[in-house]
Amino acid sequence: MGLRGLLCVSLVSLLTLQALPAQASPQRPKSSETVDGVVIRSLKVHCKVTSRFAHTVITSQVVNSADQPKEVAFDVEIPKTAFISDFAITANGKAFIGDIKEKAVAWKQYRKAAVSGENAGLVRASGRTMEQFTIHLTIGPRSKAMFRLTYEDVLKRKLMQYDIDIKVKPKQLVHHFEVDCRLDDGPNGSLGAGIASMMQIDVDIFEPQGIRKLDVQTSFLPKELATQLIKKSFSGKEGHVLFRPTVGQQQSCSTCSSTLLNGEFKVTYDVNRDQICDLLVANNYFAHFFAPQNLTSLNKNLVFVIDISNSMEGQKVKQTKEALLKILEDIRPGDYFDLVLFGSQVQSWRGSLVPASAANLQAAQDFVRRFSLAGSTNLNGGLLLGIEILNKGQRGISELSNHAPILIMLTDGEPTEGVTDRTQILKNIRNAIGGKFPLYNLGFGQDVDFSFLEVMSMENNGRAQRIYEDHDASQQLQGNPSVLKLPFPSVQGFYNQVATPLLVDVELQYPKDTVSELTQHSHKQYYEGSEIVVAGRIADQKLSSFKADVRAHADGREFKTTCLVDEEEMKKLLRERGHMLENHVERLWAYLTIQELLAKRMKLEGEEKAKLLAKALQMSLAYQFVTPLTSMTMRGLVDEDGLEPVIDKPTEGMISAVGEAVGLGEASGGFNSPPFLSLPGSPLEMLGPKRRDRTGRPPALGQTSLPTSGEASRALCPLLLRWPQGWEGPQKRSQQLRGGPAAFLLNAIHSCRSAFVLPAWQQPSPTRPTVPEKIITSGESLGGSEGHPAGLNPGPAGTICPLPNLMDSMLFPVDTDPHFIIHVPQKEDALCFNINEEPGVVLNLVQDPNTGFSVNAQLIGDKARSPGQHEGTYFGRLGIANPVTDFQLEVTPQNITLNPGSHGPVFSWRDQASLRQDGVVMTINRKRNLVVSVEDGGTFEVVLHRVWKGSAIHQDFLGFYVLDSHRMSARTHGLLGQFFHPFDYKVSDLHPGSDPTKTDATMVVKNQRLTVTRGLQKDYSKDPRHGTEVTCWFVHNNGAGLIDGVHTDYIVPDIF
Repeated sequence: MGLRGLLCVSLVSLLTLQALPAQASPQRPKSSETVDGVVIRSLKVHCKVTSRFAHTVITSQVVNSADQPKEVAFDVEIPKTAFISDFAITANGKAFIGDIKEKAVAWKQYRKAAVSGENAGLVRASGRTMEQFTIHLTIGPRSKAMFRLTYEDVLKRKLMQYDIDIKVKPKQLVHHFEVDCRLDDGPNGSLGAGIASMMQIDVDIFEPQGIRKLDVQTSFLPKELATQLIKKSFSGKEGHVLFRPTVGQQQSCSTCSSTLLNGEFKVTYDVNRDQICDLLVANNYFAHFFAPQNLTSLNKNLVFVIDISNSMEGQKVKQTKEALLKILEDIRPGDYFDLVLFGSQVQSWRGSLVPASAANLQAAQDFVRRFSLAGSTNLNGGLLLGIEILNKGQRGISELSNHAPILIMLTDGEPTEGVTDRTQILKNIRNAIGGKFPLYNLGFGQDVDFSFLEVMSMENNGRAQRIYEDHDASQQLQGNPSVLKLPFPSVQGFYNQVATPLLVDVELQYPKDTVSELTQHSHKQYYEGSEIVVAGRIADQKLSSFKADVRAHADGREFKTTCLVDEEEMKKLLRERGHMLENHVERLWAYLTIQELLAKRMKLEGEEKAKLLAKALQMSLAYQFVTPLTSMTMRGLVDEDGLEPVIDKPTEGMISAVGEAVGLGEASGGFNSPPFLSLPGSPLEMLGPKRRDRTGRPPALGQTSLPTSGEASRALCPLLLRWPQGWEGPQKRSQQLRGGPAAFLLNAIHSCRSAFVLPAWQQPSPTRPTVPEKIITSGESLGGSEGHPAGLNPGPAGTICPLPNLMDSMLFPVDTDPHFIIHVPQKEDALCFNINEEPGVVLNLVQDPNTGFSVNAQLIGDKARSPGQHEGTYFGRLGIANPVTDFQLEVTPQNITLNPGSHGPVFSWRDQASLRQDGVVMTINRKRNLVVSVEDGGTFEVVLHRVWKGSAIHQDFLGFYVLDSHRMSARTHGLLGQFFHPFDYKVSDLHPGSDPTKTDATMVVKNQRLTVTRGLQKDYSKDPRHGTEVTCWFVHNNGAGLIDGVHTDYIVPDIF
């Protein structure tokens, strides 16, 4: 069986259901019967909801009616909040069942195939609130395949209802056939034979509180047809929705072969609130649902903190003004409010809270219409002023002390003025708020630093919401009830969710010594239309009843209530629902616990964080959830190389722990989380932030701080040039040059190297674990003896000299083994390591499994070396490949060859050329550099470094630089690519090393304890004229413990 790949792509806030052929011919129209011989025989979604816990099974049967093998695809969208718990395939007479295991195990299998250039089965991207799941495989002629995917989720109540979102998109008519194969949804979940084919959506709801309302909306059916085709009913505790259209009812017109099933299918419901809260107890677990009704709403003290920096220009500021104007229309009498603007300067509209009178609201709207953008982003100053206004109002006006204070910031999340250190900003805001009120952050635009906003909100009892530039911000903020008219209908109205606070300082309390492992049970505020859910384990198994006390404040008075459930009541309920309820209470608890553990990890470090992640991993495995810490492999389903596909959970922003689980560092847990890759045809959000200059614009393509051949008068090593032994620095330069330029040149040649650089505009600000500022690899050895890295001596030996203007052709001479320097700005520190290998070895530098894009480099050695002298190695051959477009580029110091395997054109470094081929742009700048820009990928620069032609030892080599990696996926790996992802480390126990001039220490990184050595280097990537001193911790043994696996894992057979 040929396996092409497995795709998890985060898209929109709906479940998209697709089953489409992967090889449909573009030359002829798609038939209603088949698409290139492939037909969807059945497509079914069965969702069972029990007390908010949704268990959904999607099955599809696809038939190849052709006389030759065909590639088919199972392609669905599931909520990003859901965890996959099972996946099975029956194809070509064989059954394949998913096996959930620790991510590290699956990733090692996958990476071996990825590095060897094979598509081992995983491609991921991140979008808005959904994940797309796709697997492609080849089935034989006249045969069929059946897929079954199971996922579980806890429905969250918003705006007085629970939503079940399904996207129906089969892309062809689905026929109703006779009995053909059967899916058994019994306890074992086995696949068999004997179920009639159909197109069906089936939703069963069981709610012990009783169902109050049940409704269905679709975006693709006319109202009359929807009423006819959708069967819905509810009575007491049960509700049911069924949608099963015939082939004729699926047709877009009576004579059409196309389907009208293309859009959103939304089931909404709510439960009765006869009791103030609801308790479920089963199998020694409990779930507590708290959503009191008929409470008097609290007045609010609102401060809006608004970003008016230049980076908000265009659609962002337009959306901001539209949203604010709508919100100001809805602020209620009795509320108090103010507005704060921040650009380079910070100002407020009134400087204090003012009542929401008609005159004040009109004046505020006029103020919003008039303000204009100015300067940089003093986010810290704006928030501190907003906090000060709220604090003064709460303290200074007795009438306001019983109001619910709320702080809302609207920004693109890029602090560039005042305090810009994100860690310091978090500390400042946390200390100023002091836990007294929530902070809600609304992040505008595609390149918002959303992880930073999420962390800030979470630390201050609020939450963050992304506002997308391509949609109506006012509807996203307010929650227009006609949500199905929006292209992305699940983006709920933020403001309406917090517009009506009912309680503050809510505490849900349970008898001591009777419960354990509670989920979050304290909340700063409770809002109308929402619900608080707490779950936990019951330690005392002999309890005949169970109670919960709720304490809060409401409208200036204390709120108290007690919820109670007895044993007989629970036995009766279990008889009604049986094992399903018993099982779901426990799994609901597990789901909530894992989600909270993953969210909490970004606030922790070191051993405490490791313990938390270990617990989340243990629970993920125990309950068989595909979380950011686990993966699912398909037992028995292998590709041509014998490798099993891997099913992963792609994540956005701070929730991702992919890297932590596989030793990549924290994949998205820090700020400036790397983006995931958008695939063609997928309306994905590029999530990675773009570093900007003061104008708010990124640098021009190809802009780099590296010197060029035109800078011969000050030609420098691109990154690190160590002073030759005895060279005392620039102040002694004239004395040293008396020895003759040739002597200096030979020493300098032994001191330079090639480099990898991430540009300054892409480098994140200092924060918690985040993407490294830049990554540098070079040809000079830091090695020396193992205990004493030669290039790490502080003082004169660690400084750098400019090369004298000896010859134009000599740019950056190099020798010895490539090393890497990784700048970690949140630590104000750097790490470095060597890779020591023989000439001829090929190393994988970058590998993006989403597209298969790769960069491999082959080492070359010196022309000659003295006996006993270590042979220098550097990069002499690069291979850049993008298999999606069949693009290959071979680069050597002599030639640049496009598609060498098919005898493509060959260019010289003397050429000046620019070519475009299938989304790849290649530009050769004569005698200087080569820039390769991959659409929906990255931008890379190859620099030609020439040495003196008369050198008997050294030869020309190549340097490789990353100009733009923000579109590379979170799965990007390789010796260089793995450091595109966030990671964290701690250094302790500093002590003199075996060489008393150097400091050794213990470093804990990626759950490894390493001995590292301190040294000094200079970095010329930002300041090519003078350089910047860089101290780094040298990681011995080819980076063992810092890089994933061992360095030999990155050796590949060839550059392609």
